[in-house]
Amino acid sequence: MTAIPAYTYPRLDEAKQEIRLLTLLPSPHLDDPIRMTISNVSFTVKEKETPAPVDINAIASDLPDGWYAHENIEGRVLYTLWDDENLCWTNACWEWKSPAFRDKIKRFKERFKSSRMKFKPRERSTDGSELKFEALSYTWGSDTDPETAYVVSQAKGVKRLATKEVQERTLEIKQNLAVALKHLRYVNRPRTLWVDAICINQADVEERNEQVLRMKDLYKHADHVVVWLGPSTSDSAEALSALEHIGKQVDYGCDCALLPSPDATEENWANSRGDLPYDDDTFQAIYDVISRPWFERVWVVQEIQLAGRRALIQCGKEWVEWCYFRRAVLCLGVGVHHAPENLLERVGKLRDMCNTVMGWPVPHLLTMNTARGCVNPLDKIYGILALAPDIVRSTIVPDYTLSTIEGYRATFLKFTSLTRRLELLDHCDGHPPSSDWPSWLADWSTQNEERDYFYLELRTSGDSAAHWNYIEPNILELTGAQLSKVDRISQWTYKPGGDVSELLEEVGIENLQNLKYPTGETLIDAYAHVLHRGQFNDEVMNANIPYYSTLPEARRMILENAANSYRDEYLMDYYLKWLKERRLIHTAEGYIGTAPGDVQIGDIICVILGCHLPLILRKNPSDSTYKFVGHTYLYGLVNGEGLLGPVPEPWIAKRAMNARGFWQQRFYNPETNIAVDLRSDPRLGPVPDKWEPLENDDPHRIQKWMNKETGEIINSDPRLLPEALLEQGVKLETFAVT
Repeated sequence: MTAIPAYTYPRLDEAKQEIRLLTLLPSPHLDDPIRMTISNVSFTVKEKETPAPVDINAIASDLPDGWYAHENIEGRVLYTLWDDENLCWTNACWEWKSPAFRDKIKRFKERFKSSRMKFKPRERSTDGSELKFEALSYTWGSDTDPETAYVVSQAKGVKRLATKEVQERTLEIKQNLAVALKHLRYVNRPRTLWVDAICINQADVEERNEQVLRMKDLYKHADHVVVWLGPSTSDSAEALSALEHIGKQVDYGCDCALLPSPDATEENWANSRGDLPYDDDTFQAIYDVISRPWFERVWVVQEIQLAGRRALIQCGKEWVEWCYFRRAVLCLGVGVHHAPENLLERVGKLRDMCNTVMGWPVPHLLTMNTARGCVNPLDKIYGILALAPDIVRSTIVPDYTLSTIEGYRATFLKFTSLTRRLELLDHCDGHPPSSDWPSWLADWSTQNEERDYFYLELRTSGDSAAHWNYIEPNILELTGAQLSKVDRISQWTYKPGGDVSELLEEVGIENLQNLKYPTGETLIDAYAHVLHRGQFNDEVMNANIPYYSTLPEARRMILENAANSYRDEYLMDYYLKWLKERRLIHTAEGYIGTAPGDVQIGDIICVILGCHLPLILRKNPSDSTYKFVGHTYLYGLVNGEGLLGPVPEPWIAKRAMNARGFWQQRFYNPETNIAVDLRSDPRLGPVPDKWEPLENDDPHRIQKWMNKETGEIINSDPRLLPEALLEQGVKLETFAVT
């Protein structure tokens, strides 16, 4: 018998903007061999003009007292009434009406009540005809035990499948994809799909570079996206059903508010803290589904985000709409504290991918993917580009010819040049994977659970720009000021379950309660801030984060060693587990902070312009350069005190969450009840007359300024330029870091 030749990819015509699509041929039996056609087709997208972002503040300003407007994670505006007596959201609706029109709202809600979603292809232009296809999101899986699929020549295609004239070629595909395609093919009609492993010639690096750039359009404009989690199990259908039902009862705002859905039949579920009517078996079934390998991969985040409401989550033959699935996960993550600990921990790790992350700053996207897996380490960068702001996508272009260190270094340098910020230094742990890897360059291929978004929203150097210089191959010159040195290292280390007994023994309860910290507070409050990284509900202005404690709660839990309740233990462990690779440090001035596990006495602590956190550097013994050790959360020096001094009374440094869910620095005056942003930092004098503010086109940066004399435009506060700081007496110096 003559062997069937292997399939050979015809080249894509870049001038025609071609992609490949596979047509999965029908079969009545699950175990039948996979047969398909593969076609080169032109795919050009006519993008509609992007609508202006929803101005929630403007909408809310027109509402009566008690009513609130929220943009939900799918971009719709949801209205709710806050019940002060019962401390819950009520009367959710898609369109605000006065109480006299509540019956009309009910009819309005009925009109929008959805069952299974009917997917309609978006408008697009190919070469004169509409191109319809679905995209598959899945995990590649193991290389072992591949399966042979058969590619039927397009000319003889589907209609002549039964004839002897059909030409076939073999194509080896991984087992996980083979199982998916067998479940997805129809019994009596073909199905057209875009599948990366088949539709991109993986052996052609140039083609991979080009097609990776097109994935945003492919997943955004597919008729819908099928997420393949794997075959069904005995309880996967139960899990999907429960998730769908939970998701229909709640909604979730970009401001992190868990809200009742206008279509809910269980209106109290959004305000519940442990009353969902599910037993441990159902929770375990949910845990098993959301622990499948798909949730652990880098690329799936952008695939599901681009698909939005057009995505289906499928196990075997059962499926649920992504919009309900994501809401259910977010509900479980913020609303249920009696669920099994493994489920709470698991949904916590999925919170970000279920949120809306389109347009997030690159450091946040990289943090979100830190623990996700991929085949090529460069995918940690390239796998988030479709979610990044447009200017980043045009600056950082995929190039799979680069080595890992070359790709990561190029990303760092391009991003830092673009933003004039050193945010990516926050990702470094001071443990380069090889001798030729600089200590200041993060290794994004490794998992680092200690990275956290809240860190990225601190403002140790205010809204200053980085003043830096790169000297090939591995020297980074940074401008900043030395704050202090590490004087003492605590012997206490993280213990699971929130156990701080050894810390209490080391410091002494009496000292904690009576000794004063450099800021004037008690030592126990300083320790609470350090252990919790300042994440307290009473220190944020306009948000109530269910998994945040208050400062009095944290103080009590530390003194009582988290022994009072399951919630106490859960909350303490939630915070302290981030310290499992870190140590507590003390400075000679009495400041307390966290540091990497290999910190040494004598390491210097610096504030670097354009960097969010204080950095720890170590002098190299052979020359005047430094090694990057890591960052530190040094309580009392994370709000610009190292450059500008303490925040004057009665002002208090706080955080506020904007309508898009981003933390921003605020200064609050409790006497006047006024809050101001970084531009009005009470420690800064007036802006020099030669600088004028420009309209802000970037919601994640506070302000751009133009020099009226020279026309120069900067994206930082002119009062924090090096020359301005030097005039104020700040001792700036240059640190050469290798």
